[in-house]
Amino acid sequence: MLVSTPCVCVLPAGHALCERDEVTPADLADEPMITVTRSVPLHHLEQAFQAARVPMRTRIETPLSIVACRHVELGLGIAVVEPFTALYCASRNLVVKPFVPEVPFVFGVIRPESQMRSIAVKELVELLRANLEALRLPAGARPRLLPFSAQA
Repeated sequence: MLVSTPCVCVLPAGHALCERDEVTPADLADEPMITVTRSVPLHHLEQAFQAARVPMRTRIETPLSIVACRHVELGLGIAVVEPFTALYCASRNLVVKPFVPEVPFVFGVIRPESQMRSIAVKELVELLRANLEALRLPAGARPRLLPFSAQA
């Protein structure tokens, strides 16, 4: 099972961009960014900034979205992160907005094709599907199941 969901922009409460319906690279042209290193979404985020001809001003790099959100909470910059961490952090002094263009965050359950799928794996995948469908992520982010030839 593969799932894609759009990343979201995390802002410190009270920031001028909190009034926007969505945030774009142009909106972030003069903002210090906190980026999540070694991630596929970072590559797509960099591409979005390049396409908009806007330099991305990275102030802090971290390998974890939760750390990026904490830095935003401390007022050190703005981050674009996957919405699951943003959901966890939403109760703090953060505002979450859609980021446009979409920066996909893809994850999944994969297994070797050579192995039979166990009852436990089948139940796990069904539980994940049910929870993903019921989950209300911040900024209207919606998970989408992706076609994958070797679905778990």
